[in-house]
Amino acid sequence: MSRIVIHPGSPSARQFDLKPGSNSLGRGPANDLRIEDASVSTFHCQIIVTGDQAIVQDLASTNGTFVNDKPITRSELPAGQMFRLGAVPAVFETDHSSLPKTIGTPVAVRIVSQPSQRPASVPAAPIAAPVAAPLVIPAAAASHFTPAAASPLPIATPPPPSRLVAGNHPCKFHPKTLARYLCEKCDRYYCDLCVTTRHGDGVAHTTCRHCGGECVQVTQQVMRHESPGFFAQFPDAFAYPLRGGGVMMILFGMFIFAMLKVGQLMLGVGNLRLLICGIVLVIFTGGYLFAFLQNILQSTGAEDREIPELPGISNVVEDILLPFARFLGLNILCFLPAIAVGVWAVRSHHPLGGQAIIIALLLGGAYYPMAFLAVAMHDSILTANPLLVIPSIFKVPLEYFVTLLAFGAFLGMQALGDWISKTAFPDSFSTQSMSQLFLMIAVRLLGAFLNFYLMIVAVRLLGTIFVTGKERLGWFSGR
Repeated sequence: MSRIVIHPGSPSARQFDLKPGSNSLGRGPANDLRIEDASVSTFHCQIIVTGDQAIVQDLASTNGTFVNDKPITRSELPAGQMFRLGAVPAVFETDHSSLPKTIGTPVAVRIVSQPSQRPASVPAAPIAAPVAAPLVIPAAAASHFTPAAASPLPIATPPPPSRLVAGNHPCKFHPKTLARYLCEKCDRYYCDLCVTTRHGDGVAHTTCRHCGGECVQVTQQVMRHESPGFFAQFPDAFAYPLRGGGVMMILFGMFIFAMLKVGQLMLGVGNLRLLICGIVLVIFTGGYLFAFLQNILQSTGAEDREIPELPGISNVVEDILLPFARFLGLNILCFLPAIAVGVWAVRSHHPLGGQAIIIALLLGGAYYPMAFLAVAMHDSILTANPLLVIPSIFKVPLEYFVTLLAFGAFLGMQALGDWISKTAFPDSFSTQSMSQLFLMIAVRLLGAFLNFYLMIVAVRLLGTIFVTGKERLGWFSGR
């Protein structure tokens, strides 16, 4: 078994097992090994393991991958090799490299006099053939040398290794923090805040603040597990939006979706002030909605069971404008052929122009989900290109077809809700009946809830395709 240890020799050391073949490392949740550090890129590097040999390859990371403090694009990793991901030190180990090294043989010791000071009456003592090179001690220091010291040097005993713990153990008093120490007296796991360091006999001892017992360092190990298949996880996608705070997320998503529609309506108004407000509203709501759905995909890629929290806004450019640019670029790339066919049909007045537009729209809609998944996982609009998307669709055809049906249900629910609302309430908000008004609002809210619920289900299924088909898709394997 091969492994890497990040921050080796420190209290924050963590061990990651490596599987044979390609292992992607980075800060993003879609990686095989996730390293949460600001200096590590979303997809930083990959380690390709073949037996006890490995090769590390940088994936165009921002802060680089280093071997022997030299930046590399591709390099061998012999057992015991130190390397660095950005500012995160790591070491590559195998079962053979982690065995304790053999301690050197005893050293023979003898005392010799300075040639100018040796008494003539004292012959040199015969020296047996030494096992290793002799250690020469001047006669000036012979008075401090006892016969016991002439015996072979004792073999140093290596320090006991840190206890290896399979899985993540929370701190006893800080459940959201991973434990770094185990108290052998009270048998509890603690973080750095719950232990103290005491010095005695020139040695630092880590002790428990609770009982004063000796603590041993815990090396966290990330355990791999096999995920159930796509169709085994299919029913779970319908329960996913309702777990934890999912209902509140749906309600908030309904509000964001409604604001996006309001912004789109403003774009059609001739008033310049409303036009500007509409553009701002579309950019903010569209960018935030895309970031929210991207969070769902990435948390699904990390195999989280509950819907993630709403994305924060600490930087407008990174949290709103860049997601909106990806959202806008994705729509243009997917439906550009339909736009071109529409322009051709209008100009040529071809009798089959309408059918051509419908076909182009259907093809763009079938292309869209996989392109959306690629952009969300890679954080780049460039991955929506057909050279990546089309082969990926044919690698997971059955799972993708089922997911397309879920997206079709989402769009169908949206169209059905609009048709029911217009048919049952033709007067809309201009009605004079308060009961009709409240009934119309209730129907529209229910339709919006079901609509957004199905959208989250469809996005969850799309993320499940990535989880269960990661090896087939091969997006982050060797280039």
